[in-house]
Amino acid sequence: MDCLLIHAPRMRPHFNQIMVMPAGLFSLAHVLETRGLDVRILHLGLMRSQDNGFDLAAYLTRHRPPIVGLSLHWFYSTDAVFQVAKETKKVLPATKIVVGGFTASCFADALCRNPAVDYVISGDGEPG
Repeated sequence: MDCLLIHAPRMRPHFNQIMVMPAGLFSLAHVLETRGLDVRILHLGLMRSQDNGFDLAAYLTRHRPPIVGLSLHWFYSTDAVFQVAKETKKVLPATKIVVGGFTASCFADALCRNPAVDYVISGDGEPG
């Protein structure tokens, strides 16, 4: 695997918010695959809903992606995205963490100061 794209929704014991994954992740995966990369998409909310014992650290250790892209489209997912970034860096310190989406674009400067985030895609990633 060359790149893992993760949707990390805000999850609560009896109520999960933002389970809908932004469609842009599918487009991004397609573009990367057409350039020869092996890309996987992980919907963390669905995995944890299906398997209460799903272990993200074990998944990351098994697949060892050099790049993890995190979707931060909805503001409510911010804490969940930070937790995944932090956990990823703890398990795989050399893995590059890229965060993108609407909320990531709005708060790009603050995200760049987060030690678990290596890159922020602001806007739609179009050339400046």
